[in-house]
Amino acid sequence: ALLVADGFLMPGRSDGGLYVVQDPGKPSETVTSLTRHRPGWFYHKATWVDLLGPGGRPCLLTARATKPFFAQTEGELVLLMQPEGPFPLADWNTPWEEVVLAKGPDVMFDVVDLDPEDDVLEVFAAEFFSRRLTLHRLRKGDWKTGRKPRVLTSEVLDHALGPAYSVVLADLKGHGKPSHVLVSSHECQYEGLVEGGERERGERRGLTTAVAGADLPAGGERFSGPGLQGMAARAALLENSNSGSGRGEGEGSLKGGSLFAYEIPSKWRERVPWKRSTLATGFHVKSWGQINPGAPGFPYVFYPHRSLRGQAGQRPYIPVSYTHLRAHETDSY
Repeated sequence: ALLVADGFLMPGRSDGGLYVVQDPGKPSETVTSLTRHRPGWFYHKATWVDLLGPGGRPCLLTARATKPFFAQTEGELVLLMQPEGPFPLADWNTPWEEVVLAKGPDVMFDVVDLDPEDDVLEVFAAEFFSRRLTLHRLRKGDWKTGRKPRVLTSEVLDHALGPAYSVVLADLKGHGKPSHVLVSSHECQYEGLVEGGERERGERRGLTTAVAGADLPAGGERFSGPGLQGMAARAALLENSNSGSGRGEGEGSLKGGSLFAYEIPSKWRERVPWKRSTLATGFHVKSWGQINPGAPGFPYVFYPHRSLRGQAGQRPYIPVSYTHLRAHETDSY
């Protein structure tokens, strides 16, 4: 079976939902909607999560958004509760019960368990329309007592990164556990050009910015590609941007997009600064009139061989896709 998150912000395509497609491509193919019809709301991602304790059925975690012409954009982090019994997709069991966990998350998110010893899951959300990165900690429920999962805390980690499109956890230090949160943004930003670039970048906790790659093991010309600039060309682009070139007309940020890495602090539960590093920036795209297609798209984390995952000292490769281009392109780091 396939799980499909449907809908898009373009007019005529904004009525989305979550669907399960059974026997895809066969004469017996059936499509079941798990969500109630909500005009103007669209979905980008849904993932299975274990939030009901041992023996409990997996739930579906999703984010959805609506962008009306004459009203405020909204986003929601939503949990869909899988019905008990042998026929969760039967007509009498659909649509599934929805629990709105938080307001804000709208496009992409990633789920991780930063502390396997507690009963909490962490959800990092790239909020495209709110232009921020948020962290939501979900306390697990209990299917035996009927206690539903709930949000323990919600925090804004960065509200100055531009339209955040995608987010994924990665082990960039080779310690065998997530060390950074990778976020793609559809704005081109350098540390010295982000409203001073120093502290106070978070609403509830500080954010410390860093020179590209300074907090990551490396050196030299690590990032290069067509229309893409990284560490080697950072100084030249900073000089150009300060003189006005390289900026879009009437815009306060450089053209193109960026890939950021947020280092997970050791005391991440507390109100401590998160260090942001710019891994790459200047992802140029072909514009469609007044529409900025946006780039980069999704960062993907992988190892040359699966046996290397989790091994001490082994760091991943990060291919980054472009999004909404006439020609599909990929850059790797």
